[in-house]
Amino acid sequence: MSSKKIITISLLVFLSFSLFMSLIFGKYIIDKQSSGLNTHVINTKQYIKNSIDFLINEKKQAYLKASDIIFSDDNIIKALENKDRASFYKYTKSYYERAKKRDNNFWGLHIILPDNMSFIRVHKPYVSDKLILKGKKPLIDKVNETQKQVISFDAGKFGYFLRIVTPIFSKERKYLGVAEFSVKVDSLTEFIKKEFGYESMFLVKNIQYRQFLNTLSKTPNGLTLFKSTDESFFNNYNFGKNTDTLDNTFINDENRSFSTVLTALSDTATLIVAFDVTNIIEEKKSFKENVITLISFVIFIFAIIHLFSTKLYLKNKKQVDKKLRKFHSIISENVIFSNTNLDGVLTEVSNAFCRISGYTQKQLIGSPHSIVNHHDVKKSAYLDLCSTVKENKIWKGEVKNLKPDGDSYWLSVNVSPRFDENNNKIGYTSIKQNITDKKIIENIAITDGLCGIYNRRHFDNLCEKIISASKRRNDLLCLLILDIDYFKQYNDANGHQMGDIALKDIANCLKNSLKRADDYCFRLGGEEFGIIFKVEDKKLALDFANTIRTNIEDLEIIHNNSEVSDHITASIGLVCKNAQDIKDADEIYKDTDDLLYKAKGMGRNRVLIN
Repeated sequence: MSSKKIITISLLVFLSFSLFMSLIFGKYIIDKQSSGLNTHVINTKQYIKNSIDFLINEKKQAYLKASDIIFSDDNIIKALENKDRASFYKYTKSYYERAKKRDNNFWGLHIILPDNMSFIRVHKPYVSDKLILKGKKPLIDKVNETQKQVISFDAGKFGYFLRIVTPIFSKERKYLGVAEFSVKVDSLTEFIKKEFGYESMFLVKNIQYRQFLNTLSKTPNGLTLFKSTDESFFNNYNFGKNTDTLDNTFINDENRSFSTVLTALSDTATLIVAFDVTNIIEEKKSFKENVITLISFVIFIFAIIHLFSTKLYLKNKKQVDKKLRKFHSIISENVIFSNTNLDGVLTEVSNAFCRISGYTQKQLIGSPHSIVNHHDVKKSAYLDLCSTVKENKIWKGEVKNLKPDGDSYWLSVNVSPRFDENNNKIGYTSIKQNITDKKIIENIAITDGLCGIYNRRHFDNLCEKIISASKRRNDLLCLLILDIDYFKQYNDANGHQMGDIALKDIANCLKNSLKRADDYCFRLGGEEFGIIFKVEDKKLALDFANTIRTNIEDLEIIHNNSEVSDHITASIGLVCKNAQDIKDADEIYKDTDDLLYKAKGMGRNRVLIN
């Protein structure tokens, strides 16, 4: 990578870090702190709402209990049944006074008959009976219809109240009317002021028949401001155009900030509670300023460190690049390697590879790797290599290559796929080791020193492998063993030197008679030879064996001491079996050897097949 590119990347890293610290990390920290403070505000609001609900429920339970006590008094029930106002007032007065003493905000108790006639106001007994028009007191209408208790906030003639409205029954469960307990809403605002120190007020919708509401202040959307603990406190409050905008509205009063909690008490009334959030807002502002200062300092320090690191890196890079070039030169001189693209075209070769292959870099680069392939190597070996590396696996094996002058050399090869920085396969790398000397030694070990074909040791090793491989396809596998007729007599008459020459000629004859790359011939010992080959049917195997026999006789090596011919001949045993029917190498060898000796016993110079 060039220095210019490194500087560009370094600059991008610095800008990315600065952007991250400023926009992402800074925002995350500030949002995290703000979230914590917001949670505190939310929890405060929820606590206030829960406390209001608790107070309302406490009032509800108290007056439901009072209703049960009052209307369990037989005298009161009897007076109501007889519609005796004087007696009813006489017996309920003491209950009313006790309730009033317990709760200063208890306004009054109003009894309404099932026909909607006002029976008595215990708090104002002098008021005469009057018919309550349907719709004027919806809570009473509802209890008369359902004969079940109702608790809600409602506007009356003289103010806004918490109403606990209960049905009244005789002992015989006869419905006698409605008891309406009214509690002034002052109790809520006083409770909030006393319990939390917060200011509060009611917003009330204008309600038909409630003339007292018309005299009070109104919001822009027509709601009535009612019963504030401190009316001047809410002078700067932005009520908005609808109640949905009221929650979370801030109020500024003498440089203090307040947040509001809205609790809908009924369809007609909402309670607003304002609590001080000045310290929270100041804390947010101070924290944000501190974070910005800290981030600016961190970016400054990072800039200094980054600049120093980049300069140091560029200096070290020059030294490293110099060492890498030297190291690469050493590798190129001493390690045989090559790189190809996906099509097998050479893109890089080491000097060591050029030396062993006999080609120059100019000749190799741009040429297919097959330029060094040897015709002795089977196609199946190259196909196996290609299929392995295409599956992104590593192929290992030994390959015979060809130099331009015709000489050959052997390499131990390790081929692996190459990938770019995005993990896309771009080619293959081949690391090689010269094993030519090793292969020469191995070849000596498996080659008969006299005849130049494979020896008995290689036959023993190879035969079992060929059987195993053939079983996968159930090939028709053949083993031919031949013995030179009366060869001892030939040696005795002509000498061992002539005998050796005859053996060499026969070995060459066998080698030249082979038709396939996977046909093998061996000298099994003395004048005995073997051939392993594959055919499609037994007739072809028999024809091939007779061709071998005829080719040996056609050599016309004079043999005056033979009892079957004037020339050297051979007796042949031949076994052809499907590979899956062959138990092992010992079995097929024994069967073939038995046939050979039968052929010799039947007059020699013939082929005997299973």
